[in-house]
Amino acid sequence: MSRYLLLVPFLVGCAAAAETKSSTEASDSDISSETVVASEDTGSPSEEDTGRPSEEDSGPLPDSAAMDTAPPLADTAAPPSEECKSYPFAAETLLAEKLGFGASAKGGDPKKVFRVKSLADSGPTTLRAALESTEPYWIVFDVEGTILLGEDAIRPKSNKTVDGRGRAVVVDGLIKIGAGTKNLIFSDLTLQYPRGFKTSSGDTISISGHAGASADAYDTRDMWFHHLELGRSGDGQIDVRGGTNITISWTHLHSHAKAFLHQKDADNLPSPFMRITYHHNWFEKITRRGPLFYYGQADFFNNWQHQWYEFGASSNSGAQFLSENNIYEARPGTYCIPGCPDPNSPTGDSDYQVSKEALVSGWAGEPGYIKSVGDLALEGAKIATNNPTKVFDRATFYAAKPEVANAELKARLKALTGPRKTYCK
Repeated sequence: MSRYLLLVPFLVGCAAAAETKSSTEASDSDISSETVVASEDTGSPSEEDTGRPSEEDSGPLPDSAAMDTAPPLADTAAPPSEECKSYPFAAETLLAEKLGFGASAKGGDPKKVFRVKSLADSGPTTLRAALESTEPYWIVFDVEGTILLGEDAIRPKSNKTVDGRGRAVVVDGLIKIGAGTKNLIFSDLTLQYPRGFKTSSGDTISISGHAGASADAYDTRDMWFHHLELGRSGDGQIDVRGGTNITISWTHLHSHAKAFLHQKDADNLPSPFMRITYHHNWFEKITRRGPLFYYGQADFFNNWQHQWYEFGASSNSGAQFLSENNIYEARPGTYCIPGCPDPNSPTGDSDYQVSKEALVSGWAGEPGYIKSVGDLALEGAKIATNNPTKVFDRATFYAAKPEVANAELKARLKALTGPRKTYCK
């Protein structure tokens, strides 16, 4: 039940009706008045469904083909450019986009290409066969469409890259990353599990492992989730219990109640060296947990928390939460008469008071530490801080140059988050 389920029948003249996705952007003037806290082969999928994993190129692409990609943010030399002349696309252009705690993820071997040629749940040329193999595959797609998984989740093994650039691929089912798994990269995919929605059962991606005395001692680590679309699911969209050195970037989350629960390890023990970077993500009308973060270090920058229903993000149980140059945009208004139904609730929850809780310390638990730098609060969003001197310094771990939180950043996130289906087209 929502923290904001309040009965206020005596209030009049108030409204905060649900809005469409296209009607919620603030104008430049809105933002300026709000609060800033200190070829022959075009690369198209093949219809053929034969053969084992191959290392062959599928031929040239037109020289004029353009790619939709975001610039790097790290203090590095100029990134390699994509020539768009062959498929699979160059591994080095994808790897150059790594940033944050998950930049340690190596993924699969670009010389060991597995070409997914079937949308079936299982079989020799399926995504499941590639991910559950012990081989360090770089996985690409010769098909487009929806991979409908059965009740059995895909259980990836270590050292894999799933490269969905330039393809329209939806994975409808569960992905369970178990203890001892390392070096995974998932890029440019749509992931969902709407079958679990009514019963709130099943995380789209679940990550479990055992905490240790340092990040290197964790048995589940080094992962990067990039340019994903995370839609309706059962329970969480990406939940972590005992993983570390993870980045979630340029991802569009929508149509669901709970985004990220990142907390105790698989043995239900504290996970103080859980380290996760969240950058350039669009949390579109997610109810809560964007993220709900416990114990470790969270680096949260250049994200758009867009009209949540309960709260945007929370730092719990002594976590160190660095929030820099994010846009926190609450739903407009103060009260809803007769009520604002939560479209993400399978039980039909409805609130009378509009939540302005953008970033909180200790949502339904012990407080965590928060430092806010350059964050933009819109529509009365409330950004909490708590003992900011206890929050880590990003420069201790890596370099990044967050963009200013403004209308331009919002436009970029709306345009560029999610899978790059037109990459090199």
